[in-house]
Amino acid sequence: MSTTKYSAAQANLIDQPQKNFQPESGDFVALGYNIIPLSRLTKKPLIQWAHLQRSRPSPKEWHDLLAPFNGQPINFGILTGCSWGSAPPLVGVDGDDAEACKWIEKLCPKTPLTTATSRGRHYWYRMDQTVANSQGVEFEGQRLKIDVRGLGGYLVAPGSISASGHRYTSSQPWTLEVLESLPVYDPQWLFPAPEDVPMEDRPKLSIYTEDHVEQARCWLANLPATKQGEGADNRMFMAAIKLLNGFRCSEEEAVELLIEYGQRGVDEYG
Repeated sequence: MSTTKYSAAQANLIDQPQKNFQPESGDFVALGYNIIPLSRLTKKPLIQWAHLQRSRPSPKEWHDLLAPFNGQPINFGILTGCSWGSAPPLVGVDGDDAEACKWIEKLCPKTPLTTATSRGRHYWYRMDQTVANSQGVEFEGQRLKIDVRGLGGYLVAPGSISASGHRYTSSQPWTLEVLESLPVYDPQWLFPAPEDVPMEDRPKLSIYTEDHVEQARCWLANLPATKQGEGADNRMFMAAIKLLNGFRCSEEEAVELLIEYGQRGVDEYG
């Protein structure tokens, strides 16, 4: 049996959830970000967390949520794309190796806030429009290990420790001043629109809503339209899972949203 325990600072987060578990990284919870416990081995969530994308737990709810993991060797993740304080919602761009980081630093503006991971780096940006999660980036014929985490996503928090023993280290403390200074993320940096689509015609949708249906609608609006014969069925199936399990839509709400999404493919491709 492993004898690994929380650091004193991590244990303090369980007993007093409003306190920070890694002081040099800033007080994530106090800034308004929701956090979730993660497996140190897999980085997977240890709880059901979809509701935390839409609501802010009370101090007692924080305690009840995290107390079962007291004394266990776990990490924490920061939910991206949402906040419940003065700090802005965040987008995290995850470079999973040196090559990916090189391209991120070439394609994206410099950000003052990054997290050193075991293999690469997280680059943090502000979010002022809906940004969907994505995995991998194609650029100049290369498949780069670059993931984007926006609405409905999370990244491992600074102060966490990987299975290999590497500590996730922030480039500087998380303060409101630093967070407000972050560049606003633009999907065009990594996913440029086709040249024949004017910038003003690209969707720019507000994420400042607590309505889960509107959040889901915004998320769908940032997905490519479906096209028959090019994986439309699989794409609709995966979207349905996200609506039901990620945004916690009812079956009726999900059907209505999927009809809207499917109609966009009909309008674009006939």
